[in-house]
Amino acid sequence: MVTKNDRIYIRITTQIKEEFEKVAEYHGLKSAALLHSLIVKAINETKKENPDLFKDSGGKVMTLEEAKADDKKKQKKDKKERKK
Repeated sequence: MVTKNDRIYIRITTQIKEEFEKVAEYHGLKSAALLHSLIVKAINETKKENPDLFKDSGGKVMTLEEAKADDKKKQKKDKKERKK
């Protein structure tokens, strides 16, 4: 079993929190377990769609800003290679 060390803090309205808790309960989960599941699902789907986003991260998921910067570098490199 993997130890969970990090936390994510988000601010949401009371209504969203209450509705999310109902959704979690409907699925037989605690809200934290459902949220964890949704995060992992989003990561796995993105890895399938764009594996390059994760390849240079050494196991760390790149931030959106890091991914955009990396993409710009790759585009510039490709442009230079096409000119040759």
